Amino acid sequence: MDAAAAVGLRAPAQALGRWITIGHDSHTPTKFWSVSRKYKSKSKTLQVVFRCWDGGDKTKIAADLRRVITGDVDWPAGHSSWFSCGNGRKHYLKIKAKKGTNYRPVFSLKGRKHTIEYWMQNEL
Repeated sequence: MDAAAAVGLRAPAQALGRWITIGHDSHTPTKFWSVSRKYKSKSKTLQVVFRCWDGGDKTKIAADLRRVITGDVDWPAGHSSWFSCGNGRKHYLKIKAKKGTNYRPVFSLKGRKHTIEYWMQNEL
């Protein structure tokens, strides 16, 4: 492809933004997981990437991001739609965050218990 044909095309990394992972964890099969670890946002955009595996039983997963006020008090900051667990396909919940504020993810499953994995990320 010549330079004239490439004008206006973006590389996939540019189109998606640049992200840094600030935390990662997984949980043995469960239907609800309220993560106790807090993640301090280092930028104004925070996202959780999450997935589960359902073995074909059509289980669905949703994620919430909660802003931590004190040790045991938090407020909702964002909620995802319900997604099919499928075969480990990644799903995303992105919010506008307050830099320097702590957040934590919460995951819920509709259906049977399954393994959950997530990554907390800040946009660079």
